[in-house]
Amino acid sequence: MKRIGLFGGTFNPVHCGHLELAEYARKEINLEAVIFIPSASPPHKTAHHIELFEHRVKMLRLALKDSDYFSVSEVEGLLSSPSYSIDMLDQIVQNTTNVVEYYFIIGIDAFLEIHLWKQFEEVLNSVHFIVAARYRITRDKMERYVSDLGYEKKDQYWYNVRNGKSIFYLEKMVKQVSSSELRDKLVNTIAIETLPPAVRNYIDIHGLYGR
Repeated sequence: MKRIGLFGGTFNPVHCGHLELAEYARKEINLEAVIFIPSASPPHKTAHHIELFEHRVKMLRLALKDSDYFSVSEVEGLLSSPSYSIDMLDQIVQNTTNVVEYYFIIGIDAFLEIHLWKQFEEVLNSVHFIVAARYRITRDKMERYVSDLGYEKKDQYWYNVRNGKSIFYLEKMVKQVSSSELRDKLVNTIAIETLPPAVRNYIDIHGLYGR
């Protein structure tokens, strides 16, 4: 059975923290590949803070071009606005053979709000989850939350007998970058070391984020 990671987000812009998390998840959970899925029109964010979908896709492709394990999907661009995770997963999971299992990569801060997602139970039934630790959010909080969702502790992960899905927790703290702070620095022309060079160059060429 192939294990494929799904890493969704606005990637506005993609930065080294995203790449570090994807690589950590890939190695820790033995994923064969990770697919980055930029949101086209996320329901929880205002459009004027987000660069065009096409620009974000191109920046991702530049950031991932030298990787043998990472790729980009434009599936969100095919969805109606606003786009929700369940709609994206329906497009990907429903059109895949049974030889692939998908693992949704997400930060613990976002995961702890999954009960607020559209059709969240269907989301949990569709994929496994890889949850990344964040500062100031304890593992105990994660333990209580997944228990309420119907998962049981199994060694280093949680398992749901009803849907056959697992939740893995990444203990190691990866580099955390605030996208909003990063965009502010770009506006103020401060050198950004957390951006892949090709992405920084693309931003400068196209005048994104106030450049």
